[in-house]
Amino acid sequence: MRKTEFMDLLKYYFRRSDKTDLKGILEDCEEQFRLGAKKGLTEEEVCAKLGHPKNIYRYYIGKPSCRKTISA
Repeated sequence: MRKTEFMDLLKYYFRRSDKTDLKGILEDCEEQFRLGAKKGLTEEEVCAKLGHPKNIYRYYIGKPSCRKTISA
């Protein structure tokens, strides 16, 4: 999955959520893509590390799933 598709799916899953929360989540993911690029990772690799947007949403609503982040 590429960054654009990933971000579009996040917006889709969070479409009924608080807009402030969505903004924060999108900013966090943008940061992960930035850090990943700095480390030489592809968009696909960053997406794989972040996990599927549906799982991120499930975590947000209280149904935990594993989500990895890229350390600075």
